[in-house]
Amino acid sequence: MAHTIQQIIDNQSKYKSDIISSLKGDFIELKKELSSINTKDKYIKGEKDKLSKRIKNTKFVKSIDSLFFLSKKRSEEFYAWWDEENTETIIYNYDKK
Repeated sequence: MAHTIQQIIDNQSKYKSDIISSLKGDFIELKKELSSINTKDKYIKGEKDKLSKRIKNTKFVKSIDSLFFLSKKRSEEFYAWWDEENTETIIYNYDKK
């Protein structure tokens, strides 16, 4: 779905708190799922450790901010959209013309 810049700004302005809460909840759930992986497989354990380090080093709040169009450090690739019907945040790619 291609949203116009104005639609993105309007959606993000209206649902900013919902978007942030949704993304924080998803991040917390991801961390829980990752920590629940228990295995003796060295490869899987290594991959889990890599992901754990990446998550630990993530500047999560700054990452969320970059998904808002009016942010000073806006992502050039992705934006957050609140799907009112399904009450969830969807991350879209900007259409390149």
